[in-house]
Order: sequence, then C-alpha cells, then structure tokens
Amino acid sequence: LYVLDVIMPELSGIDVGVKLRELGSDAPIIYLTTSPDYAVDSYLAQAFYYILKPVDRSQLFEVLDRAAALLEKRRAVSMPIKTKSGVRLAPLDEILYVELAGRLARYHLTGGETVDSMTLHGPFQAEIAPLLEDARFVLCGSSFAVNLHYVTAVDKGELTVGNHFSIPLPRRLVTQVKKQWGEYWLKGGGGPC
Repeated sequence: LYVLDVIMPELSGIDVGVKLRELGSDAPIIYLTTSPDYAVDSYLAQAFYYILKPVDRSQLFEVLDRAAALLEKRRAVSMPIKTKSGVRLAPLDEILYVELAGRLARYHLTGGETVDSMTLHGPFQAEIAPLLEDARFVLCGSSFAVNLHYVTAVDKGELTVGNHFSIPLPRRLVTQVKKQWGEYWLKGGGGPC
C-alpha cells in the first residue's frame, strides 16, 4: 500500500505511481494533495483513492481500511502446492507464471522465489487446473500458465511477464491470449476482487 503526496521534490507522486506500475506493482496507491487539479492525472497510476488536504482523519482511516480489506481479499485466494517439504500456499496474486520443468511444476513468484511441486503423476494441465479457473491465468501452450496481471507485452511468439521474463507463445495462441489480456484489463484487472 502506497500513500503518496502528489507534489514531491524531483519526481511527482504521479510519476512515482506510474513507475511502480511499470515495475509490476499492483499495490493500492492513495494520493494526498492540496489541489483537485491532479485527480485526472492520478488515473495514469491507477490510483486507489485521491484525498484532498487538509486530510479528514475519519476519511483517511476509512480509505486505509478499504485498501487493507482489498489486500486481504487478494491474499485469501491461494494455490496449494504439494512440495517435498509439505504443502505450500501461494497467493494467486503472487504467482507470475508456472512452467512445466521436467516432471514437476515450477511456480515463479513476485518476490523472485520459485517453488517446485512434487513429481507430477498426471498432466501439467491437471496440476494447474485451479489456476485456470481464475480469470487472471491463461494457458500458454502445453508448458506454461501465466498471470495476466503481470503481462507487459504480447508479441509474435512470446509474451513478457514483469518486463523480465519472456514466455514462449505458440503462434496459434497469440490472438487468443491478446484478447484475454485485453479483456482482463477492460474488466478492471484486479483479479478476483
């Protein structure tokens, strides 16, 4: 959760918010400012809320409570992963993508961590079926499932996740994945919340 003033030295709060989005952050951003002139600009950073100063204490706490509830709701939806050390719950909003790696499913998480499942005894699609029930996830060929929330580009033969990872995309799926990605963002891009 970010609480930013719009007017700051060097970079404005709007610029910081846009940069956070470019880096893949979907955390709620609450802007504080003395002028309503920047309200429209705050949409560039997909602001959660815009509060005028002087800040009314009850309004601020109400907005913070709503943002915290949104974050909690996002975290509540998790994928159980059977690992060698037991079951690991990975919140769906922290899964960038899943790949078939040999005979296991490798989950790539937003913090840079990877979690490997136990050896798969069935098809990869059966392992990730719960993910594919969520509108955020799309199957990209037979070896990858990607969280659309973190996709930054869909090009011929690949899609980019979080500006760092290139996922191969069969040509026959490019149009379909572009469409799903567009629909995801047209519907708000906020996952299940």
